[in-house]
Amino acid sequence: CAAQVNGFMPDFELTPSKGKLGDWNFFLKPSKNRCMNNLKQAGMASFLYTEDNDDWIVLGRGSSTSRFWATLLSGYGGFTPGYGVHFRGQNTTVGTFVCPAEPVGFGHYNNGLFMYTHYGNNALLTGSPGWDDGWRDKFRRTSCIRSASEAMLLTDSKVKNTFENSHSSYTALRHMNRANFLLYDGHCVTWHIDEFLNRPNLPASGSYRAWRVGFDSTCGVKATN
Repeated sequence: CAAQVNGFMPDFELTPSKGKLGDWNFFLKPSKNRCMNNLKQAGMASFLYTEDNDDWIVLGRGSSTSRFWATLLSGYGGFTPGYGVHFRGQNTTVGTFVCPAEPVGFGHYNNGLFMYTHYGNNALLTGSPGWDDGWRDKFRRTSCIRSASEAMLLTDSKVKNTFENSHSSYTALRHMNRANFLLYDGHCVTWHIDEFLNRPNLPASGSYRAWRVGFDSTCGVKATN
């Protein structure tokens, strides 16, 4: 069963692997549903990571480019024991972090390939060393979450040389001109980028408004190597 973290229960009901008669959404959008399954599995893994690591939200990136959210959740590289998702490194296009709607595989971005995965992590929430912008420069515990159903954790990404997604231009609209978004409470939503950028309860002003909703950006500790 799903872990309860910081007083809320994540939503991890996976999309069925087989469609039901009359479920036209399944038949019309099979890759979207498989992508959503991937994201929900990543959400479950992130909760298990948090439960196992003193309530810390999984890091966007740690001390090196090989120690980032996908390796921490999967156990690849030996940084963690792994939490049920599959990743076989940045040159092998298999596992949970492969979007079935993306034809380009993993490898070096100089070769036109995805250096990390097909998904981008909200580094404004999870943190990454080397920034000093008031958001990405902090690692956070779940006590910093203010609305788990609004804070974005992962989404489809089209940028090949980064692990994060922190800008509308980074977002891949792979699913009938929409992207899948994993919210921190574990549920997935399919939005056009304009729907994501104009959803309710965004901060009144400032950069990255849609990425900053749902958590206290002043909360956390300095992200260091």
